Amino acid sequence: MQDTSLIWKIVMVLQIIGLILGLIGFGAPNHVEGEGVYDEYYIGLWKTCFKDCDDTHDILDGLRKDSTWLDASRTMMGIACGAELLVIILCSLAALTTLTQFMGLLTAAVAFLSSIIGLIGATVFQVEAKNLFKTLTRDSLDSEPGWAFFLFLTAQLAYIGCAVLHICDSRYRSR
Repeated sequence: MQDTSLIWKIVMVLQIIGLILGLIGFGAPNHVEGEGVYDEYYIGLWKTCFKDCDDTHDILDGLRKDSTWLDASRTMMGIACGAELLVIILCSLAALTTLTQFMGLLTAAVAFLSSIIGLIGATVFQVEAKNLFKTLTRDSLDSEPGWAFFLFLTAQLAYIGCAVLHICDSRYRSR
């Protein structure tokens, strides 16, 4: 790593941790959870478990509910994870060149935009999955955000923090 500061190295570690948390949160089924008398229930991007576990898309189709929100959430959250991987690649390449300041700003922009896209997708999923939960339980159980949602949220906030640190580092380098 040629011209990398301590901040740059800290950001790289934070980005890798954020990516791992984001991917786990993206793939895990516990985005919305609820607890009944005998069972726990949860809804995720890929799987929903009430009495039986089934694909979330199949459950929406069975209820004759619109599933475009699920596709949009999957897409936006997937784009966020992919863009966050791109951010790590850009940082790695920047560390090998003399364009560290420019790449830092570019990385900050991509990290910030991917986080916003991911947060929008996760929020849409939360709202619509809570509505699905009410439909499936006939309003008899309360639901709350699950641990997978919080992992994904933590990853997005970490990337916003990385963007801020990249901007600070670039301003420091310009002096």
